[in-house]
Amino acid sequence: MKSPISIYFVDFWPGFQPDDNFLYKALKQKHSIILNEEKPDILFFSVFGKKHLKYLRSCRVFFSGENRPLNEESFDYSISWHLKTKNNHYHLPMFKVHIAERDYLRKRIYTSLDKSSLRDIWRSKTKFCCMVVSNPKCIVRNNFYKELSQFENIDSGGRLYNNIGGEVRDKETFIKDYKFVISFENSDASGYTTEKIIEPLMDYSFPVYWGNRLITSEINENKILHYDEKRNSISDIYAMMKKIEGDEDFALELLAEKPFLKNPDIFAIESDFILFLDKIVENHHKKKNLLKVIEPHFKFLAHHIQKHAGKGFKKFSRLR
Repeated sequence: MKSPISIYFVDFWPGFQPDDNFLYKALKQKHSIILNEEKPDILFFSVFGKKHLKYLRSCRVFFSGENRPLNEESFDYSISWHLKTKNNHYHLPMFKVHIAERDYLRKRIYTSLDKSSLRDIWRSKTKFCCMVVSNPKCIVRNNFYKELSQFENIDSGGRLYNNIGGEVRDKETFIKDYKFVISFENSDASGYTTEKIIEPLMDYSFPVYWGNRLITSEINENKILHYDEKRNSISDIYAMMKKIEGDEDFALELLAEKPFLKNPDIFAIESDFILFLDKIVENHHKKKNLLKVIEPHFKFLAHHIQKHAGKGFKKFSRLR
């Protein structure tokens, strides 16, 4: 019997639980694992801190759902939204993590509703379109909301452009009444898809989406209204919204289609995500020597200091 693999997690978001998260659960499906904060065989780390810097002897696995570049010298393996083709990287957009962490969503992706049930849901959506956003930094989203509002009132339930009398407490409950939900990312990058598109999809509403230009490689294009300022206009999007709203049979036809081109359930035993984790476990001892990675930087720094400090630095070196 193989010895358990020791793992730990550092620098994840506030509230992240080392013994209750999607990575821990996925690993436990096929491997005996234990948590070891001091000397883990495998360290999973993210972008919300610097604690990972002290773990130089662990196999280091970087995870991020944030729209930031990868520092490939700092890890042995990476799991992120980036579209890398290297063997040590796995493309995992945050919308799949969002599903993995919610059992009711995992069940829903395997559920098909009949036309009668879809009709009841569609008819219960008595409102046109909404947005729930607090971040004001996405100029494309801001301009889209303002221009679309010229055609028809768009309810805004977040702090940004709020027009319903206050910020909503439960976004999922709020958007259920709407046929369309503005679901823009905070920023755009190919492969970068967050939970924003999943929330309306799973409630049988139509996301009005902007962000990942390659979104239709993962999500059925008939299930979303994809705004791309280089390919269509806001008036084009509005025209499609009104077409769907005005033709119930057309709306039901679209709602009946499957939203995902591939099964997004990363816990499925045949998923390539599980196979990627298997590879990490099997090869965790073949890790980078980070001391060798760091050493050239220290040598450069020492040379730079010596060059500019002159005799004072040499005297200091002898005293050491």
